Amino acid sequence: MSQPTATVFGGSGGMGQYVVRELYRKGYRVRVVARSEEKIKKRLHDVDVEVLTGDAMDPRLTRRACEDSSLVFHSIGFPYLEWEEKQFPVMESLLKGASGDGRTFVLVHSIHSYGIPNTNPVSEDHPTRPKTKKGKIRLKMEQMLQEAHDHGDVQGVIVRFPDFYGPHATNSYMDYIVSTALKKKKIHWIGPLEVKREYIYVPDGAKALVELALSGKAGGEAWNIGGQEVSGTKILDTIGKILDKDLSGKSIPKWMLRMMGWFNPDMKEMVELFYLYEDRFVLDCTKYEKRMGRIPVTPLDQGIQETLRAKRDWGSSEFNT
Repeated sequence: MSQPTATVFGGSGGMGQYVVRELYRKGYRVRVVARSEEKIKKRLHDVDVEVLTGDAMDPRLTRRACEDSSLVFHSIGFPYLEWEEKQFPVMESLLKGASGDGRTFVLVHSIHSYGIPNTNPVSEDHPTRPKTKKGKIRLKMEQMLQEAHDHGDVQGVIVRFPDFYGPHATNSYMDYIVSTALKKKKIHWIGPLEVKREYIYVPDGAKALVELALSGKAGGEAWNIGGQEVSGTKILDTIGKILDKDLSGKSIPKWMLRMMGWFNPDMKEMVELFYLYEDRFVLDCTKYEKRMGRIPVTPLDQGIQETLRAKRDWGSSEFNT
């Protein structure tokens, strides 16, 4: 029996690189598609993968990347400022490349499409009625995949995650916090420090995601894969203990975030998402657990320690998405 092939777009990113590792561990031949060959080789130097680089908006590249693949993962991340320009053309290009042969197409997504929650925790049955620009973009991408699934072009799987954290999960809020903590003692925290939010350690998320993709039970549905609910105070305390550093947090209210946006385009993009930082938002993962089993959970202190170790080795924060 020939070795099955899987293609991971954004395979050098925060979640993508761990999806690659899990697929490789499961015996797949993995094709990694990203913009930087150097980053792929550096982050996946110990994994035997096929490397493709280029513009994911090019259907010729995506068709080549998806050739002979039974599984396709879309885990490409863009800075917020590029969402309107790039998200839809890339999604369209990837769907064209993946169409045919009954491929499973897994969309690695966020919670933006839910909008402001009516209930907590939030299950997959919750209405998707986002009012933010980013939420509407995410929802449209999900609708594009669902339409391709309904037409029989692919077996579409939508997976919604909370905030990522972990080694090399650079496009994340937690990465910004960790990077700042390494340089300073005072952390500017968006929203109230005592409010609990949900975070998933990327290796845990990748394990759960790959298990779902390989199960044959996921097509045509949206799935929640959640992590740990933890307050800003707890996160800063944990980072401080690991660094042996007395960290303090200053809560940033919405009006201050808006003022910061006058000078920082990334902060400006965060204003409409303030609802995710001021109130509880937790995913209900009952559906996943009933069909697939428990989602792996790495203890917070261990996950943050690994994140800090990688940050010290690599440096730089890329908080954009």
